[in-house]
Amino acid sequence: MTDTTTGLEDVPAAQRGDLPIFNRNATGLVRELGVVHQTIFSCSGTGTLGYGVLIVLTSLAAFPRANLYVVMPVVLVLGTPILITYALLSSAIPRIGGDYTFVSRIISPNVGFAANLCLFCSTALSAGIWAWWASTQALNPILTVIGSVTGSHTIVTWGAAFSSSHQWVPFITGLVTIAIVVALAIAGMRIAMRVFTVLFAIAFVGFVIDIGALLFTSHASFVHTLTGVAGTGAYAHTTAIGARTVAQGYSVKDTIGALYLAMSAVMYAYWGAYTSAEFKGANHRSRQLSTMLGAGLGQGILVFIALIVLLNTVGHAFIVSAVQGNFTAPGGSTIGTAGYVYFGSLVLTHALVVTIVSLMYLGWFLPGQFINEAMAYRAVLTWSFDGLLPKVFAKVNDRTHTPIPAIMIAAIFAVVGLALSTFTTKFLAILGVVILFNYIPAIFVGLAAVLMPWRRPHLYRGSPADWRIAGLPVTPIVGAASVVIVAGMIVVAFYFHNEIGLTDTPAVLGLTYHQLAWILPLLVGAISVVWYRLAVWRHARRGVDMKLAYTMLPPD
Repeated sequence: MTDTTTGLEDVPAAQRGDLPIFNRNATGLVRELGVVHQTIFSCSGTGTLGYGVLIVLTSLAAFPRANLYVVMPVVLVLGTPILITYALLSSAIPRIGGDYTFVSRIISPNVGFAANLCLFCSTALSAGIWAWWASTQALNPILTVIGSVTGSHTIVTWGAAFSSSHQWVPFITGLVTIAIVVALAIAGMRIAMRVFTVLFAIAFVGFVIDIGALLFTSHASFVHTLTGVAGTGAYAHTTAIGARTVAQGYSVKDTIGALYLAMSAVMYAYWGAYTSAEFKGANHRSRQLSTMLGAGLGQGILVFIALIVLLNTVGHAFIVSAVQGNFTAPGGSTIGTAGYVYFGSLVLTHALVVTIVSLMYLGWFLPGQFINEAMAYRAVLTWSFDGLLPKVFAKVNDRTHTPIPAIMIAAIFAVVGLALSTFTTKFLAILGVVILFNYIPAIFVGLAAVLMPWRRPHLYRGSPADWRIAGLPVTPIVGAASVVIVAGMIVVAFYFHNEIGLTDTPAVLGLTYHQLAWILPLLVGAISVVWYRLAVWRHARRGVDMKLAYTMLPPD
């Protein structure tokens, strides 16, 4: 693919930035991902479909009077400009680095690095969280579901072994999943995405079976089945508790609060931007739009359908009460982690079918873990090419076409995240603060889209981002909308800080989680400034102006 012109072709090489910090003319990555694999990668960016249902369903615990029939359509509308923004910039600059490359080349290196470092801190450690979840949020609830529905005390006991109360089992399980993901990442994106696509497909089939079973089960039949498992009066008792809240009617305030959590079911499909250097035809606007919008909106619609089925078959008041912990029947603790699997299994009843379909739920977790590690090692790779890290981290294996040193750095952070998740009681709450970091780069990507036609006209004019509808420039318009939407989500997070876990209770060094929510981004920003200036100084001592690297696009 021919590089987008930089406007520096007539400048002498020593001045225009043919810097010795680049150890090759290309990354060594290969454009081997087709539309299907790229779409699955983007889908996994949202935490996978099963996680989307989970996060929206459990938002009722924090916002019990939220109207999910309003929340999901609004989220689909709000997520669209964000996905279009990333898709257009990815097609115009189809290189490694995602938001870092967009912002550092269009706005400034300092801003791009600061925003990307925030995202790296969140995702690199989140890979460890997903590894921990493989035990506590996957194997634990699934085995509990199977044991509860089939009446097997032994399987329930096995499930309990994978809970957070047994620290070493989740830790060892997490190490195994990290090792699997690292091995697949090293083997190459084609192999990795084939495996993750199969896992995604398996989990999706299980999802369809579970939701389909509930769709064709009447509410009365469901109540009868639940009574057989939980005992007479269990449904009525649980529902009565939830009805106290539901009877008050939907709340505009709770509905707005639930938007913050529900956005994760749609918004993060933009992570497909990080594989643009490996996506066939990545410089085609239609391909980027179809994979990111297809992933984000497609999953959002499926989550909405699943929620409609659950609310109608299971009952709104019952679900509100259950996710708040008021359903104490066998397996009831899984409502917050595998709710649709639990309820679907109840109506499937046949032991073998329940076992197979429940195990399919496991397919969501390795793709979700991989997406976090993939972003982290691509960040390391891109920083190394720009001189922010030693060039050894830009080394790509000639046989597998994978950046093994960068992959190992991401794996180390994943192990740290896993250890903190397993052996501390405060880390998950702190991670809730760090998750806010994901919104910071999205604001600057939107701003980059607004500024691109004026600050980098040579990149914009004639590129896929130079798109007009009815004479209106799409890229700056959706970019401006993204800035407003993402900033609005941050405002919502701070307004509802107690409900989403950013409480005023002490966290570390006498600071509360609420205070950390704004202090940590400032701290990471300060670190990024020092890091960048030290890198510039180090290269200047060798007679190299590192800043010139940012006048060029990263290698393809």
